Amino acid sequence: MAETREVTIDVTEDDIIDGIPRMCFLCPVARAAWRALGVPVAVTDSILEAEGYLNVALPDWVRDRIAEFDARGHCEPFDFTVVLEKGAVYAG
Repeated sequence: MAETREVTIDVTEDDIIDGIPRMCFLCPVARAAWRALGVPVAVTDSILEAEGYLNVALPDWVRDRIAEFDARGHCEPFDFTVVLEKGAVYAG
């Protein structure tokens, strides 16, 4: 079994204000994940590190928040935890 570690992604009000709807590298979750992981990420149905070394499924409720932001241009701040396998790209 692979060794894992948990990383908390904290989506702040600043991430929401500066985020751009429907932009996978610039949405609030992508901005927060970049800060937490130390590498640029794209957000779709998962967190995907730009070079393809990291692919972490997002919880359904986080995807709902992304859809809310894409539709309205705003959502409330929130945080969530992802589990990374040892050896995953992580500079944080």
